Formats: sequence, C-alpha cells, structure tokens
Amino acid sequence: KWNTALHGLAEQAAVKPALRSELSTLLRKAGFPEGVRADRAGQAMPSAIANYSQWSLESVTPVTRHSALFAFSSSDLKRGTPHPRGRGRMAEPVTWHTTLLAEVGPNAEGPLPWVERDYTPVSSAKEWEQGRCEMLIKVYADGAATSWLHSASPQRVWLSRPERTLRVPGLVSEGRAFRPSSVLLLLAGTGAVALPQILAHRAPTAQLGISSPRRDQLHVPVDVVLSCREDDALLLPQLAGWCRESEEGGAGNERVAVNAVVRGVRSCTLLLTPAAAGGAAAAPFPTAPAGDAADAEGLLQGLPNARVVRARLSAPLVAEAWAQMAQPCRVVVSGPGGFNTAARAMLAEAGVDVEAHVTILSA
Repeated sequence: KWNTALHGLAEQAAVKPALRSELSTLLRKAGFPEGVRADRAGQAMPSAIANYSQWSLESVTPVTRHSALFAFSSSDLKRGTPHPRGRGRMAEPVTWHTTLLAEVGPNAEGPLPWVERDYTPVSSAKEWEQGRCEMLIKVYADGAATSWLHSASPQRVWLSRPERTLRVPGLVSEGRAFRPSSVLLLLAGTGAVALPQILAHRAPTAQLGISSPRRDQLHVPVDVVLSCREDDALLLPQLAGWCRESEEGGAGNERVAVNAVVRGVRSCTLLLTPAAAGGAAAAPFPTAPAGDAADAEGLLQGLPNARVVRARLSAPLVAEAWAQMAQPCRVVVSGPGGFNTAARAMLAEAGVDVEAHVTILSA
C-alpha cells in the first residue's frame, strides 16, 4: 500500500536525511521516480505500479439497492496468484484479498492520487488465475473508494497481487493453529464474502486450482450467523444453495467421520436489521432487486437448516450458536468495527476463549 506507506514520510525525511533513501525507493515503486508534483490536483496516474496490475471493469450487476457485483478481467500475467507455487514450492491453502486503488485525486491518506481499499473477491482463486475476478461491493455515499467506483465507472482499475488473509485449515492470519472440528461464522454486511472463500477449500482442485491434503480441506460443519440490513441482504441465492447442499449431504449435528465429504452450510441464521433512512430513492441502485425480508424469506423458506430473524446479534443467540459446535471450534467474525467488538464481547460472555478460538476480520 504505497499511499499509506508514504503518508507523512516526505515531511519526516526533510528533517531526518536518513529517511530520504526509503522515500525515494517507495516513490519509485509507486510509479513516481521523479517524485510527486507539488500541484497534487494535476498529478496523473503512473504507467506502472509495483505489485499492481490493471484490470478491465467488465460489468456492474446490482444485487440489492445498495450493493453490486463488480466483474473484472485481466490478461496481465503480473497479476500473480493467491497460491504461489512451482519450482519445488508447494501451494499454501489460504483465503485471500486484493487491494483496489481508487483514483480519487488529492486525499488526506497520503501524497498519491489514490486511496487504497482491501476487498475479498467472491470469485475463486482459480478464476483469478484465469484472469477473472468478481467482488461484492457495497456503495457508501460517504465512502471515498466506493463512491468513486460507482460515479466514475472507470474502464480500468488497479488491483494488487493477492495477499493472504487466513491460513487454512486453522483460519488464523499468522502462525499455526488447531485443526477445527467445526467452524462458526459471525458475519455482517459485506463481511459475508468470507464464506465462499472458506467453503472453496472443500474442493481445492475445482475452486482453487491446487491440490491440498484432505486434512486441510475443511470437511467439518460450518454454521453461519449473518446480519444484514433488511434492504441489503447479501448472498441470498448462494446461502439457499449452500443450505440445500448440506441437507442433501446429511451433515446433521453429529461429529463428522474422518473420511466424510461435507457440503454446504449446516445451519444459517439470517438476522435482518432496520433499513437505512431515505428509502430506495436515496440508494445508489434504486431499481435493483430489493434484497429485503420478502426476498430472504422466499429463498430460505422451507429449508430446515435456515431461518430469518428480525433482530440484531445478541448474547443469547451467540451462546446458542456456540453450544451447537463440535470442539475445538474456530470462530471467524467479519463485519464493521462495531459489530466485531460486540460479537467478541458476546463470545467471551458465552465462555469462549477468545484468544484461542476467535479470528476477527474487518469488513
């Protein structure tokens, strides 16, 4: 993240000459070997940026009135891979993300004409290697990156090489962890994108383009609690499909046999919270599908392992979900800061050893 790394560095180098070499190196990697112009408003984008490649924006498909699926393509081999391998190096199973450069011009985040935002694609690692990427993005009126992406409709964007988010099967960002006997996901909003990446590890050849030992393929029960606004319920068709897959596979509540093939989501609780003020007219995609309670209930109705609840995440609900999990269980929390803080406190109240069992991601 070159803009973040350069923030304030020029001012520090002015009084600490030892920093000038670092400043020069970072500027060169960011595509500005001659430095950034004093007139930042007229600063053009560079032709090359280290660790980034250009992707074409192929389509924008609204999925709710507030969120859309952005599809990109690239033929640049410098785009890298989520799973580097070859020349004696084995692919490491991971979940992953990429950084998008939003070309907003002068900004407070650094001297470069862009802001940097991390996104977790909902498309597979194998599709990335084939030059395709899809990201589920919620557009915020006050979001520098998402409002630019929505209003500018750029033909091309810069995306970084993939970066590891979590190691699999432990689902931790650093180091090693226990192999979970079950996984509980507490998700909110676009934090839902963590789910397809985790499930992809059950079919590594088809979804990731790599082979991985069976013990790393997460053939364990996965339960999901997803909180969405009732006008922005995300991944509804996919959730219904994953719940049906689990029912067809007969996952049940029992501990999974060593060689069992586990599919889908064993249990899904969709929490719907009040809609945003302003209604559909104030939404970025006012004519898009509602993504509301009626849609959710229509898609999940009749599935014995799914339920729709009009409520916020609560301590009793978290305790109930934790009680259903085979131990040891890995809990992954992914959502806005306030949701993550509340979920962590509720897990601790339920008796969960948060340091040992809980991974928290920002969304």
